[in-house]
Amino acid sequence: MIVGMHTWTQAVSVAELMHEAQVDVPTISFVAPSITPPLMPIRWPSLVRLTSSETNVKCIADMVHVYNWHHSVVAIYEDDTYGGDSIMLALISEALQDVSMIIEYHLALPSPAYLPNPRCFIHEELFKLIEHTQPRIFVV
Repeated sequence: MIVGMHTWTQAVSVAELMHEAQVDVPTISFVAPSITPPLMPIRWPSLVRLTSSETNVKCIADMVHVYNWHHSVVAIYEDDTYGGDSIMLALISEALQDVSMIIEYHLALPSPAYLPNPRCFIHEELFKLIEHTQPRIFVV
């Protein structure tokens, strides 16, 4: 399961990456496009949109618990100077602790503005992560 994304472009990029990798992974985004693309369910059948709230964070932790996904949870986030992801990460971490899980690995990515080829860099980092760990749940 992949959870997060702050923009529709990020959500679609992650869903597309999973599609290209031929991996059927539930992807939960906290953003919605202003207009829902008509072919969204066909192009990205595993992409689900939720609003960003404490209730939905609890819902995600409950899904992890109900499906008995007691595997490593990996947090992937942009390491920005303003700490924008830290609040949501803290909420998710607390909700996971309530169901006896923890975030075992943090992958902090630099801002795409500082990268010559952000998509390639993120691809490489994700594949390194998958090679060296056996994560089942990604919080993005």
